[in-house]
Amino acid sequence: MSKKLNKKEQIKLLVIPELFPYFKGDWRGVFILDYIKSVRKYIDAVQVLFVKLTADKKGEFNEQWDGFTVKRVYCSDTSLSGLKKILGYFCFFGKGKKAAKNIEANIIHVHGSLFTGLLAQQIARKKKIPYIMSEHTGPFSRIANHPLYAKMARKTYNSAAKILTVSQYQKHQLVNFGIDEKKITVTYNPVDTTLFKPNESIQKKKQIVFISRLDAFKGAMKCLRAFYELLPEHKDWQLIICGEGEEKQEIIDFIEKNNLHQNVALKPMLTREQMATLFQESAFSVFLSLHETFGLVAAESVACGTPVLCSKTTSLPEIVSDKEGVLVNPENKSEIIAGMQQLMQFHHRFCPQELHQSIEKRFGLRIFGERLTSIYNEVLNHRK
Repeated sequence: MSKKLNKKEQIKLLVIPELFPYFKGDWRGVFILDYIKSVRKYIDAVQVLFVKLTADKKGEFNEQWDGFTVKRVYCSDTSLSGLKKILGYFCFFGKGKKAAKNIEANIIHVHGSLFTGLLAQQIARKKKIPYIMSEHTGPFSRIANHPLYAKMARKTYNSAAKILTVSQYQKHQLVNFGIDEKKITVTYNPVDTTLFKPNESIQKKKQIVFISRLDAFKGAMKCLRAFYELLPEHKDWQLIICGEGEEKQEIIDFIEKNNLHQNVALKPMLTREQMATLFQESAFSVFLSLHETFGLVAAESVACGTPVLCSKTTSLPEIVSDKEGVLVNPENKSEIIAGMQQLMQFHHRFCPQELHQSIEKRFGLRIFGERLTSIYNEVLNHRK
């Protein structure tokens, strides 16, 4: 670790996220708060510039969030398409650059390689400062197979001082895309292990929790069907599904059709504090996503001392091993049922404190903050 790490005056950080919470307690882009929290004690100042093409209101807004400033720029309060959308992006870049004009920064950390990436590139050029980029996009084919997006991404990757990926799996995707491996550093994502931790005062219940967007690739219906198959032998177990998305109505219909109200509860997306409590009181969680670049919810479950029935696809085996849960093929119904049965019987064999430590040592805020601040210092020192 660099000796310069604790000299706060060295780093004045501008964060440009693709997603950011719209209000305190909102789950959208909440991981950005963990990035900021992890480095706050090492740097002098943090400011966030959040620019959106469309939102529920239009204008510029300044807010204070736990010791840092958020400047929001919302270009339109109505949906845009066709020529209006193209013109809207002129507004996006113009207003974004104008909003950044009076922000004092010596390094930019942008999340996303497309429109936010191009905005960061333009602001960095104007201010004559470097930018680093964290790539979170999954599946990466959304960029690689889209001619315009691929061109945009290559442009922003090539001019970034450093590219950060959230898994080895994602790094390999970028290398296959033609990005210089030497430019890429795998940082993973931070996990707030001060919030997501075991609570010995909470008794574990015969309860399974699924927390995610209710999109088909996330696997909520697969989880529900597996639970339904096992229910005749485990009538004293409960399944709680939390989220919003395209599968919600199908889940409601399945619960109604099979009269599962006594054993299955469907809840909206929770605050992080509510998530932590639900993980702490559950025997295990389920995460059956077909593709992830990291798998934050799975990591947060393990940090709470709760094992995971987890997909063994894409990045997820880097986050959850058989020491933290049971890994299954998310497209194999028999494996899912067998894995769920195994955790119903043997979840108590996992030590909550050992699970927590496995996340703390790899992704905890302290270790992540030191890792990220070291990268900031490396980039800034290289320019001197």
